[in-house]
Amino acid sequence: SGYSPNQAFQLYPYALGREEADTATNTDVLVFHGATDAPAVDVVAEGAGVIVNDITYGNYIANYLELPTDNYTLNVTTADGTTVVASYSAPLETLDYEGDAITILASGFLNPANNSNGPEFGLWAATAAGGPLLQLPQIPLSNREFRTASLSLYPNPAKDVITIEGPYTFNSVTAKLYDLTGRQVLISTDSTINISGLGAGIYVLDATIDGSQFTEKIIVRD
Repeated sequence: SGYSPNQAFQLYPYALGREEADTATNTDVLVFHGATDAPAVDVVAEGAGVIVNDITYGNYIANYLELPTDNYTLNVTTADGTTVVASYSAPLETLDYEGDAITILASGFLNPANNSNGPEFGLWAATAAGGPLLQLPQIPLSNREFRTASLSLYPNPAKDVITIEGPYTFNSVTAKLYDLTGRQVLISTDSTINISGLGAGIYVLDATIDGSQFTEKIIVRD
């Protein structure tokens, strides 16, 4: 008693665990959902897009993520991708995880008050070396920089259409494209932008999204 939902204690072994990355310059990451009161979630890595889709409690992702060793921001979102639950720093490069295989697990409770005042929801990293789990730092969601940093543009290079994507629903979009002379060549009020009328070359996208600025260089190909 004292927990909602009241899940029985279980162990969840993973038979194909790794101790090192398959590629020496990568960090291989296995993800496990161990938060009993958290729903199915996605994980969006800034710059890489959705890396975990609809993972539910008690489950691992199907295979390791073989990621270039870098410092990432991980946004945990609802399964439909419309709401960011929390954002975390995953400094794989700073922690010198190059060549390593690690497990990142979600644990704790979204509602500690309903779960005997247990620890709050968070992400932890476990390494093949063992020892204490490393808690990943949480990034506050209240600042504007987080919202724009969580955006991405795809495809790039592109030919016909580009799309601005993020882990939340946009209320307003004004996107302008400029060539390298600074001349505005296109304006759009939609996150999906038709660029089929542009010639091949390099352009700069300058978008205002819900009052925040997002700038990205794009390549238009023939």
